[in-house]
Amino acid sequence: MNKADNVKVRSKIRAVALSLLARREYLAVELKNKLSKRFMDADSSLIEKVVYDLTTENLQSDIKYIQSYIRFRAYKGYGPYRIKQELRAKGAELEELIEILKELFHEESAHWQQALIKAYRKKYISHSASIVVSAMYEQEKLKATKYLYLKGL
Repeated sequence: MNKADNVKVRSKIRAVALSLLARREYLAVELKNKLSKRFMDADSSLIEKVVYDLTTENLQSDIKYIQSYIRFRAYKGYGPYRIKQELRAKGAELEELIEILKELFHEESAHWQQALIKAYRKKYISHSASIVVSAMYEQEKLKATKYLYLKGL
């Protein structure tokens, strides 16, 4: 490929990347993967350069993505452990993730205790009966514990 072709391909990659970022935030790793799938014939260094440029221009930010993802998943009732695990699986860098998790929530905070209670009530207390049965069977207790653990609470 000559230089003119590289410039054209790079501008196409940038246009697609901006279009993707206009819809939602992406981790740099996710954006690279998505662009690599769409531009299979393009040199990977072009994609790397485009993503790097977008990051330096503050159009793509892993930190913004992580913050919005945490808020979204917390709103859905997931706890800090589950959110951290999901972000790691998506490719979030560990140092950034740990800093943001420390900032946005502390495991001792009342917010997560309330989320735990809300998730428990939603799953195990019938809507017609507002009183919790005090004599819950051991198997049901294990089931409830497993559910809350999977929610990351």
